[in-house]
Amino acid sequence: IGVWLENNKGITFDCMSTRGNSGTTLIRLNKDLAQQLSQYITYDLIILEFGMNAMSVGQKDFSGYIDSMEKVIAHIRQCYPNTDILIMGIGDRASKKGNEVHTMSNVPIMINAQRRLAQKCRCAFWDTREAMGGDDASVKWAEEKLVNKDYIHLSYTGGRKLAAEFVKSLKHALND
Repeated sequence: IGVWLENNKGITFDCMSTRGNSGTTLIRLNKDLAQQLSQYITYDLIILEFGMNAMSVGQKDFSGYIDSMEKVIAHIRQCYPNTDILIMGIGDRASKKGNEVHTMSNVPIMINAQRRLAQKCRCAFWDTREAMGGDDASVKWAEEKLVNKDYIHLSYTGGRKLAAEFVKSLKHALND
């Protein structure tokens, strides 16, 4: 049993958070249930934000993970055939080496893999790391208390700042 209390006007945000998850479990979305719910609730856009938890230091090959996510996207398309999909690339992630903290060397590799996945699956792509400022952005954001000292997780203020950048990009894309 569910209740939907939203208005028919404006934007409604529905978050299906799977914290600490790489995104691959979305393959288990119940297609029949999704199609039943689509009679009452239609989604214009599904935003997939994943990948940070699929990375480890030194990892250079994400092909197996990307193959899994391609299947996830195909499954989501079966569940929501009339819905656009946008992939948010991972944000910047830094690690400590000695006394210095810098962007992990494999962050650009994951982002490029996600970008190729978006192209292959005909999804939109938003480069979160670029919106944060590129190389060493998480270090700078941590200094401004926009990212926690783990150099991964956004603070509330950082989330607001990144969301504002995303909305600005989305409005720009819609006006083109």
